[in-house]
Amino acid sequence: MWSWTEYQQLLSLWEEADGVMPLNPQHLMKRCPVNSKGVTRTKELIQGWKRSEILIINTIRKSDLYLREYRPVDSSSRWSSVVIAANVVSEVAKTVLDESTGVAFEFKT
Repeated sequence: MWSWTEYQQLLSLWEEADGVMPLNPQHLMKRCPVNSKGVTRTKELIQGWKRSEILIINTIRKSDLYLREYRPVDSSSRWSSVVIAANVVSEVAKTVLDESTGVAFEFKT
């Protein structure tokens, strides 16, 4: 279950993410500092997104989204996920992630 308020917060988060929303809490806080304040709140937003993703996708204009996995270049760390709007090409999404977090990333092929 989720509330109308949570739904509006998730839409606001997506708007701030501007088509590139990492689902890693630390990266999301850097990408969307207005809507994701603090690790606990950011984790709650990510869980809310995952719970409500189908509803959100069906209500966002231009709702075609895709999910990519990414991690820092030359790293053996776990892959993180990023939600990307269909009108954002992968290379642009990668550049946005790199610039907003200050880390160079690679996408899983």
